[in-house]
Amino acid sequence: MDDRDDNFTLYADINGPLLAAVISIEMIGGLIANSFVLILTICHIKTWKQPSTIFLTNMLISNLLMVLFVMPFAILTCSSGQWLLGKTVSEKEATCKANAYTNMSIYIIATLSLVLLSFDRYFFIVKSFAYQKHMTSNKAVIIIIISWI
Repeated sequence: MDDRDDNFTLYADINGPLLAAVISIEMIGGLIANSFVLILTICHIKTWKQPSTIFLTNMLISNLLMVLFVMPFAILTCSSGQWLLGKTVSEKEATCKANAYTNMSIYIIATLSLVLLSFDRYFFIVKSFAYQKHMTSNKAVIIIIISWI
């Protein structure tokens, strides 16, 4: 606690507006790409019986959560140069901690989603005959629910 800085501002060597612009471009691209692929996936109902489609949809949803709930706060903070949510120091600290918890939860879910999709594809390629017997859409949903918990 000795070297803690409670002024809730960016460091002077960070170009906040430029960083906000880059994150905004990434956010718009992620929103468009993930939404487009998710809509295409939802429109093909027949593929919902395949575990790989379920894992892909899980990854798309976790990426959309990141785009919608992580990036706007980063853009807001970078463009203004300080944390704006809260009036007092204790309110700013509480909202900052809540945002950090949300960010870390979404980062972990997104990482697990990518790992699950990678393992699914690995087992499909390496153990293709056993994969058809053992991996079902119900098992994929159970695995995803466990990863979200």
